[in-house]
Amino acid sequence: TANLRPFVLSKTESDPENQQVQELARIYDACVHCIKLFRDSHIQIVTRYILTQAKRGPPEGWEDYRVKVDDQPSTTATTATVKEKEDEEGAGMKGTGGSELMPFLKGNRDETNAAKITADVKK
Repeated sequence: TANLRPFVLSKTESDPENQQVQELARIYDACVHCIKLFRDSHIQIVTRYILTQAKRGPPEGWEDYRVKVDDQPSTTATTATVKEKEDEEGAGMKGTGGSELMPFLKGNRDETNAAKITADVKK
């Protein structure tokens, strides 16, 4: 959307009454809306399969299948303490790039939605 938006905006500003330009803006907004819906679904999947699973902790007997990397004592107590501090929105959960997971995903979704051109479709 970053490369197309200025083009579509320039067309709508130069000839706002043109039917083809109006259709271009409508189609652009529809595409951006589809990306926003994808981001909504992605947030739901992350919540269900990443955040919820992380809060549950490992299943019973998981130690039998764990790959041993070092001889350090288990950090189960530390992990439990960290999990207790996390709220329902996944605060403290980090993405693969080290960013706060849910604020990052929600910010991406909101920025995508804000890229729409027509004000009446910013839902």
